[in-house]
Amino acid sequence: MFVLGSQSPRRKQLMAEDITSDFQIIVSHSDEHYPRDLTSPIDIVKFIAHQKGENIHKEHYDDIVISADIHDAKAKWGYRGTQPPTEVCADRIECWVSA
Repeated sequence: MFVLGSQSPRRKQLMAEDITSDFQIIVSHSDEHYPRDLTSPIDIVKFIAHQKGENIHKEHYDDIVISADIHDAKAKWGYRGTQPPTEVCADRIECWVSA
């Protein structure tokens, strides 16, 4: 069975349209803290997506778990005033899929 580790309506829609309509939604309640040595916003988002997926996969190890986190530097990391570099600003979704 497929498990979507997100309560996002858009991710639910994409899952149903592009992958399968036969899936279960389970929200990961893992915190979004990350190691201080991760300084790249992209690496931070990858780490959080992985943590969310692993958290669900521990209890659903026979299922295929798909989790994600979105990188929006302006909102998530509080950039104000000056514009951060384009590669830091662009919205980007990082996904994690169990093996």
